[in-house]
Amino acid sequence: MAVAQPGRVDAEWLAKVHKQLLADTSIQFDLPAFAQPQPPAWLKPLLDFLAQLGPYMIYLFWGAVISGAAIILFLIVLEVKGVAWRLPWRRARSEADTEEQWRPDAAAAQILLS
Repeated sequence: MAVAQPGRVDAEWLAKVHKQLLADTSIQFDLPAFAQPQPPAWLKPLLDFLAQLGPYMIYLFWGAVISGAAIILFLIVLEVKGVAWRLPWRRARSEADTEEQWRPDAAAAQILLS
C-alpha cells in the first residue's frame, strides 16, 4: 500500500494558486485611497481655540501637575497632623445640626399619628 506524500502535492498546488493570485489585478490589490473625512462644522471653533492654545499647553500641563502635587502634599500634611479631612457629604454632622431639627410636641404628634 503506497502512502501519498501530501507535502509535495500541497506545495505544487500552493505554488500554482500563488501564481494565479499574483497574476490577478482585481480589487484585492487596487484598494481605493483613503480620503480624510472633514470635521463637522460645530467642531471647527473648538479646533481653532485649541490651535491658539497650543503654544501654552506645556505651561497648562505643568501647572496642573504642580497643582495636583500640592493637593496631595496638603492632604499628606493634614494626615500627619492628625486632622481628619473628609469630603463635605461624608463629614459627620455636629450635634448642633441634629438638635436644630424641628420636632412637634408629643401631644401634637399623637394627634397627627392617630
